[in-house]
This record gives sequence, structure tokens and C-alpha cells, in this order.
Amino acid sequence: GDVYKRQPQCHVRQCGPDHCGGSCAPGCEGDQVCAYGGACVSWVEIFPAEPFLMGSPASEAGRQEHEVQRVVELTRGVLLMRREVSRDWAASILGADISSMPERPSDDPADSLSWDLAATFSNEVSLGEGLPLCYECSGTTAATYECQLAPDLASPYDCGGYRLPTEAEWEYAGRGGL
Repeated sequence: GDVYKRQPQCHVRQCGPDHCGGSCAPGCEGDQVCAYGGACVSWVEIFPAEPFLMGSPASEAGRQEHEVQRVVELTRGVLLMRREVSRDWAASILGADISSMPERPSDDPADSLSWDLAATFSNEVSLGEGLPLCYECSGTTAATYECQLAPDLASPYDCGGYRLPTEAEWEYAGRGGL
């Protein structure tokens, strides 16, 4: 069936206060909050004070010949999770561990998720927390999910739910701009 017609599964909550009417043990630490699916997460806000240079410099290992650096300005701040989605959390939301490295610890970052599957994950967490969905997705299996920005949104910035970072947001954070 359609992944977006499922009801939130309160039994998967493992930490902190939750929207299911209770508190779940063992609790989150420090600045962490409990997210739907039982993950303790913490957030960092990024909002560069000035434009930054996006793209690989000519000296960077692995740079492709077609890459061009350009000046980019992020016009809005964004909250990013401090660490990647874990295999455990992804599996609790998506219903299966699709990792290509099942021998790795289950709290390692999720791998082998397509953009569409990551968007599906974002929608599921939004649904579980009662937030708006950022993507319109179709498909019934990981291999057939296809997603796009929800048609009622002009840009990803207009969504109040969980979403994937834009390419510029991701690069700014990944290059140490936090």
C-alpha cells in the first residue's frame, strides 16, 4: 500500500517526550530531542553571514573536469541534524535495513539510500510528527519510489516538515561552514 497512508507507530519511540502521549526511555542526552522513529537527534543552525564559494577547487582530489566554482548566497537559515541518519533509524522508519554493509554497526550512517528513498524517509518522519510533507512520492517499494517537491510548494524553503538539504546547504555544511 501507499507509504503515506500508514498511521504513526508510537511503539517505535525510544527516547524523550513524544507526540504519542507519553515519554519513552532511556531518554536523550544533552541538546538532543526525540524524533519520530526513536532517534535522539540534535540540530545545528546554518546561516552564512556572507556568500561562499561552492564547488571543488582545482587542487581538490577527485575533482571532475566539468566542475566550476561559483559564488552562492544562502538567503535563509536552515536547521541540519548534527549527524547522519543511522541505519537503525532509517530501518525503523522504512521498514527494512537496506544497507550495502550489514556487517557495520547499526548506529553507523545509513547508506544505499537513493534521493527518492531519503525524501520518502523525510516524509515519513514529518508524518509521524504531524508536520507538513515536503515531497510528493509514489511507489510501493524502495526500488520504485519516485519523489518530487510537493506541488503546493514553490521551493523546499516553504516546507515546514523534514526535508533534504539543498546542494548549496549540504556543501556549505560539508566544507566546514557550520
